[in-house]
Amino acid sequence: MFTNFSFSSFLQSKKMKRSSLRPIVYIAGPFAGDVLENTNKAIKVGNLAHRTGLGSIVPHPMILSEVYGKDEIPQEREDGCISTLSIVGQIAKIESSFIWIIEKEDKSLSLGTKNELDLWLAIRKDLGYPYHVFRKTYKEWIEYENSLNLR
Repeated sequence: MFTNFSFSSFLQSKKMKRSSLRPIVYIAGPFAGDVLENTNKAIKVGNLAHRTGLGSIVPHPMILSEVYGKDEIPQEREDGCISTLSIVGQIAKIESSFIWIIEKEDKSLSLGTKNELDLWLAIRKDLGYPYHVFRKTYKEWIEYENSLNLR
């Protein structure tokens, strides 16, 4: 139970400072199609972000586990899209945040990913923030990971 939880006490107990908190990165990429494969790819890219010092938000497991409803029911899918766009929109308002995009192999974007990116860019532009957008195919993300020698 978190009724007596104190963020300051937590940081002190971990010998942390607020400045040691990680910038946030939202992982965007295709979900539909092979949902398990696409979810696993997003998780792996999210883990890469974590290992490079970012706090990653990966919506795919939440969509897969039907947190936002059933993806195959049109109204629930629409509500789920609004939820994920709401998360993207809030993260985009944080100046130090990033969006990492998993492109399809042909370098195109799924409709959902395109909507997330469009919203991100519009908010960042309105706020005058740097875009902080990184786009790669899954294969390119793995090549990037290998180039960092993180293992």
